[in-house]
Amino acid sequence: MSSIQEVAKKAGVGVGTVSRVINDSGYVSDKTRKKVEDVIAELNYKPNELARNLFRNKTNIVAVITPAIGNPYYATLYSAVENRLRKYGYKTMLCNTIGEATNEEAYLEMLERNMVDGIITGTHTLDYSIYKKLKGPIVGFDTPKLNDDILVVTVDHEKGGKLAAKALIESGCKEVLQFSDATTKNYPFIKRH
Repeated sequence: MSSIQEVAKKAGVGVGTVSRVINDSGYVSDKTRKKVEDVIAELNYKPNELARNLFRNKTNIVAVITPAIGNPYYATLYSAVENRLRKYGYKTMLCNTIGEATNEEAYLEMLERNMVDGIITGTHTLDYSIYKKLKGPIVGFDTPKLNDDILVVTVDHEKGGKLAAKALIESGCKEVLQFSDATTKNYPFIKRH
């Protein structure tokens, strides 16, 4: 594997110039940029992402926290979030809590330790005070309101439940059986039942 020093030597420039080309920062003439890019391609040089992240103070990774990735709802949602974030140059990290508060807390700590640039969470088993202390962008989806500082995106589950019941009744159903999970009583989707 090639090093930045090898790229610089072969291109006849300094390491700083190669760094400016890689990070697209500072002035580099078009001729020099092309020469460095050609050498990077020739040597198949791959920049050290950890070093780049430290330099930029950015990872381009967003953690998506779900309580159960086996649930088709969360799997579909994760796929949609991943596709959208990719268009903006972000990668996603799937974080499955399996409904465990300790797992959720460990994933939230990644934001505090600058391992991710932000968090999108669909789970909430921790106390609001934990979320309130966090520094960094957090968005909740289909979770109870976390606190006034955290945006939560959700749907009107009560209206959805009424529309589903109406459709069943209008199609001739006389007896409707509804299932719910008592462990999720604090989640917004329970309103549809």
